[in-house]
Amino acid sequence: MMMQPNMMNVDRTGQPISNIAQPMGVDNQMNPMGMQPMQQQMAPMVQPVQPMMGQPMMGQPMMQQQNQMVQQQMMQQQAVQQQIQQQQMMQNQMAQQQMAQQQMRQQQAQQQMAQQQMAQQQMAQQQMVQQQMRQQQMMQQQQMQQQQMRQQQMMMQQRGQVISVGGINIGIGGGGVQVYHYNRR
Repeated sequence: MMMQPNMMNVDRTGQPISNIAQPMGVDNQMNPMGMQPMQQQMAPMVQPVQPMMGQPMMGQPMMQQQNQMVQQQMMQQQAVQQQIQQQQMMQNQMAQQQMAQQQMRQQQAQQQMAQQQMAQQQMAQQQMVQQQMRQQQMMQQQQMQQQQMRQQQMMMQQRGQVISVGGINIGIGGGGVQVYHYNRR
């Protein structure tokens, strides 16, 4: 009489399970015991695809590098603009200083012209004063001459005077006219 295999150890085809090569890590209920560690090992490879909040995305380092490059370019442009502005400020200051120096020179030239005009006016005033002094001296001389003439006339009237006319001395006095002859040499 043939022994029938236990139904618990027989698969659907009727062959005993002991004769079937069972995979490693698989029990009688076909539960894959070894798959869970594989899922845990695969989990880190899946996480970057769907990251948690705050974790870096794939490709973010490239974006950061691009952003850094853009920021560096912006900073370089700002530095160049600042240098240009500083140069413009320096040029403007130099131009203002030159304008101030020109104004100072013009003022000095005007002051020199004014001083020259004042000196010319003073010279003209001195000339006028000298002319007035000369005129006064001339007037005084004329007055002195007139006084001398008057005094001479008064003296002639008071006493006789000898006048030489053609070699003949004529005495004029209160007592009459007297004629004096003198010998010619």
